[in-house]
Amino acid sequence: MRTIPGVRPAALLAFSLTGCATLASFSPPPQRGTVDVSGLVDAPGDGSHAFVRLVVADGVARAEVRRAPREGPSELVTALPDDVAHALALEAERLGAAPRPLDVVALVRRLAPDALAGFPQTPPPFATPEPDASGTAWRLPGASGTPLLLAWDGDAGAVQLRDAAGGPSVTVASLSPGAAPYAAGLVLLGRGRAVLAAGEARAGEGVVSRADSLWPLDLARGEAMLHNTHALAHYAAGDLSAALRELSRAVAADATCVDAQYNLASLRALTGDEAGAVEALRLAATLDPRRVALLAAGDDDLRDLRRRADVREILQLPR
Repeated sequence: MRTIPGVRPAALLAFSLTGCATLASFSPPPQRGTVDVSGLVDAPGDGSHAFVRLVVADGVARAEVRRAPREGPSELVTALPDDVAHALALEAERLGAAPRPLDVVALVRRLAPDALAGFPQTPPPFATPEPDASGTAWRLPGASGTPLLLAWDGDAGAVQLRDAAGGPSVTVASLSPGAAPYAAGLVLLGRGRAVLAAGEARAGEGVVSRADSLWPLDLARGEAMLHNTHALAHYAAGDLSAALRELSRAVAADATCVDAQYNLASLRALTGDEAGAVEALRLAATLDPRRVALLAAGDDDLRDLRRRADVREILQLPR
């Protein structure tokens, strides 16, 4: 197993360049005098979601219905008529800087019901929150059966995931500190995805700016990062059995987590499971060969395994 020199294992993931440690980060809300509002329309359970988005900038209002797949950018479903966009903009102006989201979906259903005819009539339900020392939290079932807690701290601008029983956490999303002083809630999308509905409204010099946003959260990647962090701590303490257990949970949560797959290969090699080590190493290299080659360079845990011709080919080493 490898860590970045000078970085403690518990902090490793926040500093990794690729692989398992991909975090979501978001830009600050729009500047004063602009409106950027999104409302969830549908969450069919496959990790995707549909939403209405209203943008008002430089006196021009634009409203659309969009669908976001589990992976990749959102796609336009339909553009709403200009008069509907203008009416939505007026509602945002009436709401002003009130610290609550604009229910743009309900407004569209009233103003242009045909635009949402192909979607469910009731919005996706919010997950049930519970109090947390940092702010608002939601208890979630982990992919491996381990109960998890997702905590949102609006002041710190962080969404963090940890075991429900406590312990270290990993950051799954980073907003600008203080950028979201109110939140409508969390909606689970299925297949390890969720959106956090959070917003901000500012008023100054007679101008109001509003950003009610749907922040996408990759819970599967966050859970893999969390178990990988636990595994690094067990490895450092010499408890290889516990480290293997955590890495198995990590790849069960997200099989595309390169760092977890690589660390699983290293531990399997260290404990004598050569076939399992080669399998995990091959998968990790398929996902990100350059990252795996970097991690494997000089890794003593793979010393014996590197003598194999198939492993040298995986690691792009000379025969």
